[in-house]
Amino acid sequence: MKVCFLSKDYSYNGGGERMLCNLANELSCSYDITIVSFDSSQKSTIYMLDSKIDFIEAKILRRKINFFTKFDYIKYIKNHADFFDSFDVIIGVGIICNLVLSYCSPKLKAKTIGWEHFCYDGTPFYQKILRKLLFKNLSQVVILTNKDFEKYKQLNLNTKTIYNFTNMEFRKTPELHNKRFLFVGRLSKQKGFFDFCKVIKKFCKMNSDWNFRVIGNGEYKNDFEKFIKSENLESRINWSLISNDIQTEIENSACLLMTSNFEGLPMVLIEASECALPAISYDTTTGPSDIIADSKSGFIVPIHDQELFIERMKQFLSDFELQQKLSIGAKKESKKFCKQNILRQWIEILEQ
Repeated sequence: MKVCFLSKDYSYNGGGERMLCNLANELSCSYDITIVSFDSSQKSTIYMLDSKIDFIEAKILRRKINFFTKFDYIKYIKNHADFFDSFDVIIGVGIICNLVLSYCSPKLKAKTIGWEHFCYDGTPFYQKILRKLLFKNLSQVVILTNKDFEKYKQLNLNTKTIYNFTNMEFRKTPELHNKRFLFVGRLSKQKGFFDFCKVIKKFCKMNSDWNFRVIGNGEYKNDFEKFIKSENLESRINWSLISNDIQTEIENSACLLMTSNFEGLPMVLIEASECALPAISYDTTTGPSDIIADSKSGFIVPIHDQELFIERMKQFLSDFELQQKLSIGAKKESKKFCKQNILRQWIEILEQ
């Protein structure tokens, strides 16, 4: 069976691309896998694909991704109709590719699957309108959490929830004695950049022992650099744009922080859970509460409640027995993201 994944930009190096890499590599053992990346904004990716996978860069790169970008993607599929008709299944990865695939689906021979990576309400208004009009054309829609199931089922009756999984394997208990909070994510509005900066600023005025390890790039990169300098936090924040070894970063930290405004099913929380790392996160509509058991494997905080977020950080760092309890709980929660069970669900979809 030949399977094609459509990616907006595989070099983007986000959680969606990481999950695409994980799934494609696993499926390549049994299927003929191709990935088509419409754009390539970065020179390289940190997510390495199996040599058996065919990777195609369409290089449809606009200066800025906008409404009209989708027409370029649609044109590419139409101009390569024979190529795409050679596949048994075509899977869109993320809302942009899913809209494009749903528009083209009636003229494609392949089974078409839209694989969503954000929560239902975490998309711009025009995308929500297009989704209502077009998603019925897809053979199937795969979503990440049950909380969105009924909403997506109104768009496409053949909707199924499948969790993300990680290829990380537990190696050792995190270094809980390391006084280090970890943040991994884009420096963007979606990831709650401004709340994160305010939390750091307030926390550092109260505590001089614990530091922050930040891994992330994004539209607020320059703002973050200015923030660190203006608040004299160079000695408190260890910041890298990217990391090729997230697992080691997790293992060398005591707690993961997440201040997102909305999420799908964040990979970094699943990876932290697999590695027994507790987390403190805002309670977005979907995502964190699917992974974190409040007060058992970490803490869930109402969105934008910076004071309570800081209180949970202080509670965590002041009680080593609590840290150990939450670490054990995090590892326990990771069992529901078992790779073999999730792969079995994907194979069932492909073989239907």
